[in-house]
Amino acid sequence: MYKRLAREYDPVQYSYSIIQTRTNMGAERPIYDWTFPSGASVDQRSATSVIVSASDPGDYPVSARAYDTRGNEAVLDDTFAVVDPPAVTASLNPLVGDAWSRSPARITTRWYVDGLLSKERVNGITVTLNGDLMSDRVLSSYSFDITDSGTHNIAIALQTSYGRSATFNTDVTLIDGQLPLCTIRTTGDAVTSLRAQASCEIPMGRILSYHWWVTYTDTGETRDLGLRSSAIAFLKTELARGISQLRLVVINDKGQEALPAIWNN
Repeated sequence: MYKRLAREYDPVQYSYSIIQTRTNMGAERPIYDWTFPSGASVDQRSATSVIVSASDPGDYPVSARAYDTRGNEAVLDDTFAVVDPPAVTASLNPLVGDAWSRSPARITTRWYVDGLLSKERVNGITVTLNGDLMSDRVLSSYSFDITDSGTHNIAIALQTSYGRSATFNTDVTLIDGQLPLCTIRTTGDAVTSLRAQASCEIPMGRILSYHWWVTYTDTGETRDLGLRSSAIAFLKTELARGISQLRLVVINDKGQEALPAIWNN
Protein backbone atom coordinates (compact mmCIF):
# COMPACT_ATOMS: atom_id res chain seq x y z
CA MET A 1 0.00 0.00 0.00
CA TYR A 2 1.44 3.33 -1.09
CA LYS A 3 0.91 6.33 1.21
CA ARG A 4 1.37 10.03 0.39
CA LEU A 5 0.80 13.16 2.45
CA ALA A 6 -1.62 15.27 0.43
CA ARG A 7 -2.27 18.03 2.96
CA GLU A 8 -0.52 18.67 6.24
CA TYR A 9 -2.89 20.97 8.09
CA ASP A 10 -6.58 21.53 8.79
CA PRO A 11 -7.32 18.87 7.80
CA VAL A 12 -4.40 16.50 7.53
CA GLN A 13 -4.97 14.47 4.41
CA TYR A 14 -3.36 11.27 3.16
CA SER A 15 -3.84 9.37 -0.06
CA TYR A 16 -3.53 5.59 -0.11
CA SER A 17 -3.11 3.41 -3.18
CA ILE A 18 -2.96 -0.35 -3.57
CA ILE A 19 -0.54 -1.60 -6.18
CA GLN A 20 -1.03 -5.16 -7.39
CA THR A 21 2.27 -7.00 -7.64
CA ARG A 22 1.01 -10.45 -8.78
CA THR A 23 -0.42 -10.36 -12.26
CA ASN A 24 -0.91 -14.10 -12.99
CA MET A 25 -4.53 -14.22 -11.86
CA GLY A 26 -6.25 -15.12 -15.08
CA ALA A 27 -9.43 -13.23 -15.77
CA GLU A 28 -10.27 -12.76 -12.12
CA ARG A 29 -9.61 -9.43 -10.51
CA PRO A 30 -9.21 -8.98 -6.75
CA ILE A 31 -11.88 -7.49 -4.53
CA TYR A 32 -10.92 -4.63 -2.20
CA ASP A 33 -12.44 -3.73 1.15
CA TRP A 34 -11.34 -0.61 3.02
CA THR A 35 -11.73 0.07 6.72
CA PHE A 36 -11.53 3.64 7.97
CA PRO A 37 -11.22 5.01 11.51
CA SER A 38 -13.92 6.97 13.25
CA GLY A 39 -13.29 10.70 13.21
CA ALA A 40 -11.80 10.57 9.72
CA SER A 41 -13.53 11.42 6.48
CA VAL A 42 -13.09 9.83 3.08
CA ASP A 43 -12.73 12.59 0.51
CA GLN A 44 -12.17 10.47 -2.57
CA ARG A 45 -12.50 6.75 -3.12
CA SER A 46 -12.07 4.16 -5.80
CA ALA A 47 -11.48 0.43 -5.63
CA THR A 48 -7.72 0.76 -5.23
CA SER A 49 -7.20 4.28 -3.90
CA VAL A 50 -8.65 6.59 -1.26
CA ILE A 51 -8.01 10.01 0.23
CA VAL A 52 -8.63 10.18 3.98
CA SER A 53 -8.55 13.31 6.12
CA ALA A 54 -8.79 14.18 9.81
CA SER A 55 -8.52 17.37 11.85
CA ASP A 56 -8.47 16.33 15.50
CA PRO A 57 -5.16 15.19 17.02
CA GLY A 58 -4.86 11.43 17.33
CA ASP A 59 -3.89 8.24 15.54
CA TYR A 60 -6.00 7.05 12.60
CA PRO A 61 -5.63 3.43 11.42
CA VAL A 62 -6.45 2.64 7.79
CA SER A 63 -6.80 -0.93 6.55
CA ALA A 64 -7.26 -2.45 3.12
CA ARG A 65 -8.16 -6.11 2.41
CA ALA A 66 -7.60 -7.59 -1.04
CA TYR A 67 -9.01 -11.04 -1.80
CA ASP A 68 -10.42 -13.23 -4.56
CA THR A 69 -12.89 -16.12 -4.81
CA ARG A 70 -10.13 -18.69 -4.62
CA GLY A 71 -9.28 -17.79 -1.06
CA ASN A 72 -6.26 -15.60 -1.74
CA GLU A 73 -6.11 -12.69 0.65
CA ALA A 74 -3.80 -9.87 1.71
CA VAL A 75 -4.40 -7.32 4.46
CA LEU A 76 -2.56 -4.00 4.41
CA ASP A 77 -2.55 -1.75 7.48
CA ASP A 78 -1.26 1.73 8.18
CA THR A 79 -1.77 4.42 10.81
CA PHE A 80 -1.39 8.14 10.24
CA ALA A 81 -1.10 10.63 13.05
CA VAL A 82 -2.55 14.09 13.44
CA VAL A 83 -0.71 16.35 15.87
CA ASP A 84 -1.13 19.97 16.79
CA PRO A 85 1.28 21.98 14.64
CA PRO A 86 3.81 24.26 16.28
CA ALA A 87 2.63 27.82 16.74
CA VAL A 88 3.67 30.28 14.07
CA THR A 89 5.85 33.03 15.55
CA ALA A 90 7.33 36.12 13.93
CA SER A 91 10.21 38.40 14.85
CA LEU A 92 11.93 41.52 13.54
CA ASN A 93 15.55 42.63 13.51
CA PRO A 94 15.59 46.40 12.90
CA LEU A 95 18.93 48.00 12.11
CA VAL A 96 19.44 51.74 12.53
CA GLY A 97 21.44 53.34 9.74
CA ASP A 98 23.47 55.39 12.21
CA ALA A 99 26.12 54.09 14.57
CA TRP A 100 24.87 56.36 17.38
CA SER A 101 21.12 55.91 16.69
CA ARG A 102 20.73 59.60 15.93
CA SER A 103 17.74 61.05 14.17
CA PRO A 104 16.97 61.32 11.36
CA ALA A 105 17.90 57.76 10.44
CA ARG A 106 17.03 55.12 7.90
CA ILE A 107 15.72 51.92 9.45
CA THR A 108 16.09 48.57 7.72
CA THR A 109 14.37 45.57 9.23
CA ARG A 110 14.23 41.92 8.28
CA TRP A 111 11.50 39.58 9.46
CA TYR A 112 11.76 35.98 10.53
CA VAL A 113 9.14 33.31 11.02
CA ASP A 114 9.23 30.02 12.91
CA GLY A 115 6.77 27.16 13.14
CA LEU A 116 5.86 26.85 9.46
CA LEU A 117 4.98 23.40 8.24
CA SER A 118 6.91 21.99 5.31
CA LYS A 119 4.47 23.19 2.62
CA GLU A 120 3.28 26.30 4.43
CA ARG A 121 4.27 29.69 3.08
CA VAL A 122 3.91 33.30 4.20
CA ASN A 123 1.56 34.93 1.71
CA GLY A 124 0.63 38.17 3.45
CA ILE A 125 2.50 40.78 5.49
CA THR A 126 1.73 44.24 6.83
CA VAL A 127 4.39 46.43 8.41
CA THR A 128 3.51 49.51 10.43
CA LEU A 129 5.50 52.30 12.03
CA ASN A 130 3.81 53.91 15.02
CA GLY A 131 0.53 52.48 13.74
CA ASP A 132 0.92 53.85 10.20
CA LEU A 133 1.07 51.35 7.35
CA MET A 134 4.50 51.27 5.72
CA SER A 135 4.05 48.23 3.45
CA ASP A 136 1.62 45.44 2.68
CA ARG A 137 3.90 43.61 0.26
CA VAL A 138 5.73 40.38 1.04
CA LEU A 139 9.39 41.40 0.88
CA SER A 140 12.48 40.01 2.56
CA SER A 141 13.24 43.35 4.23
CA TYR A 142 11.79 46.82 4.62
CA SER A 143 13.43 50.25 4.80
CA PHE A 144 11.99 53.60 5.83
CA ASP A 145 13.13 56.90 7.29
CA ILE A 146 12.40 58.13 10.80
CA THR A 147 12.91 61.85 11.20
CA ASP A 148 12.09 62.45 14.87
CA SER A 149 13.95 61.49 18.01
CA GLY A 150 12.19 59.30 20.55
CA THR A 151 10.86 55.77 20.77
CA HIS A 152 9.15 54.39 17.68
CA ASN A 153 7.21 51.14 17.39
CA ILE A 154 7.64 48.82 14.42
CA ALA A 155 5.06 46.04 14.09
CA ILE A 156 4.54 43.17 11.68
CA ALA A 157 1.52 40.97 11.07
CA LEU A 158 1.84 37.98 8.78
CA GLN A 159 -0.54 35.41 7.35
CA THR A 160 0.26 31.98 5.96
CA SER A 161 -1.11 29.90 3.16
CA TYR A 162 -2.81 27.73 5.79
CA GLY A 163 -4.72 30.65 7.26
CA ARG A 164 -2.53 30.94 10.32
CA SER A 165 -1.14 34.26 11.54
CA ALA A 166 1.47 35.80 13.79
CA THR A 167 2.31 39.28 15.02
CA PHE A 168 5.36 40.91 16.52
CA ASN A 169 6.38 44.42 17.48
CA THR A 170 9.53 46.06 18.75
CA ASP A 171 10.74 49.54 19.60
CA VAL A 172 13.52 51.61 18.08
CA THR A 173 14.79 54.62 19.99
CA LEU A 174 16.54 57.51 18.25
CA ILE A 175 18.35 60.35 20.00
CA ASP A 176 19.21 63.92 19.03
CA GLY A 177 22.88 63.17 19.36
CA GLN A 178 25.74 65.35 20.50
CA LEU A 179 26.79 68.13 18.19
CA PRO A 180 30.43 69.00 17.47
CA LEU A 181 32.03 71.52 19.80
CA CYS A 182 34.49 73.81 18.06
CA THR A 183 36.94 76.58 18.83
CA ILE A 184 38.96 78.74 16.46
CA ARG A 185 42.74 78.66 16.69
CA THR A 186 44.72 81.35 14.90
CA THR A 187 48.31 81.92 13.86
CA GLY A 188 49.73 85.27 12.79
CA ASP A 189 49.46 88.77 14.14
CA ALA A 190 46.29 89.65 12.17
CA VAL A 191 48.22 92.58 10.66
CA THR A 192 50.67 90.99 8.27
CA SER A 193 49.24 87.46 8.32
CA LEU A 194 46.33 85.51 9.76
CA ARG A 195 45.34 81.89 9.45
CA ALA A 196 42.34 80.44 11.27
CA GLN A 197 41.89 76.74 11.99
CA ALA A 198 38.80 74.98 13.32
CA SER A 199 39.55 72.74 16.29
CA CYS A 200 36.58 70.49 16.97
CA GLU A 201 35.56 67.71 19.29
CA ILE A 202 33.24 65.34 17.43
CA PRO A 203 31.56 62.94 19.86
CA MET A 204 29.11 61.59 17.26
CA GLY A 205 29.11 61.45 13.48
CA ARG A 206 31.32 63.66 11.36
CA ILE A 207 31.53 67.22 10.10
CA LEU A 208 30.34 67.80 6.56
CA SER A 209 31.05 71.50 6.16
CA TYR A 210 32.52 74.58 7.79
CA HIS A 211 30.73 77.93 7.46
CA TRP A 212 32.81 81.04 8.12
CA TRP A 213 31.98 84.73 8.65
CA VAL A 214 34.43 87.61 9.07
CA THR A 215 33.75 91.07 10.53
CA TYR A 216 36.01 93.91 9.33
CA THR A 217 37.19 96.65 11.65
CA ASP A 218 37.08 99.55 9.18
CA THR A 219 33.33 99.42 8.41
CA GLY A 220 31.97 96.86 10.85
CA GLU A 221 30.78 94.84 7.85
CA THR A 222 30.23 91.12 8.40
CA ARG A 223 30.98 89.10 5.31
CA ASP A 224 29.69 85.56 4.72
CA LEU A 225 32.61 83.51 3.45
CA GLY A 226 30.34 80.56 2.74
CA LEU A 227 31.15 76.88 3.08
CA ARG A 228 34.85 76.23 3.14
CA SER A 229 37.37 73.86 4.64
CA SER A 230 38.40 73.66 8.26
CA ALA A 231 41.08 76.35 7.77
CA ILE A 232 41.13 79.74 6.08
CA ALA A 233 43.90 82.27 5.41
CA PHE A 234 43.41 85.96 4.73
CA LEU A 235 44.91 88.13 2.02
CA LYS A 236 46.86 91.28 2.85
CA THR A 237 44.08 93.39 1.32
CA GLU A 238 41.67 91.91 3.86
CA LEU A 239 44.11 92.34 6.71
CA ALA A 240 44.49 96.00 5.75
CA ARG A 241 40.86 96.53 6.60
CA GLY A 242 41.37 95.04 10.01
CA ILE A 243 39.66 91.88 11.23
CA SER A 244 37.77 92.19 14.46
CA GLN A 245 35.94 88.90 14.62
CA LEU A 246 35.72 85.44 13.06
CA ARG A 247 32.66 83.29 13.39
CA LEU A 248 32.42 79.58 12.55
CA VAL A 249 29.44 77.23 12.40
CA VAL A 250 30.02 73.58 11.50
CA ILE A 251 27.35 71.32 10.02
CA ASN A 252 27.37 67.63 10.81
CA ASP A 253 26.35 64.64 8.73
CA LYS A 254 22.72 65.01 9.87
CA GLY A 255 22.52 68.54 8.54
CA GLN A 256 22.53 69.94 12.08
CA GLU A 257 24.33 73.15 12.97
CA ALA A 258 26.59 73.23 16.00
CA LEU A 259 26.86 76.21 18.30
CA PRO A 260 28.99 78.95 16.72
CA ALA A 261 32.64 79.35 17.60
CA ILE A 262 33.79 82.97 17.98
CA TRP A 263 37.25 84.51 17.78
CA ASN A 264 37.63 88.18 18.69
CA ASN A 265 40.69 90.23 17.88
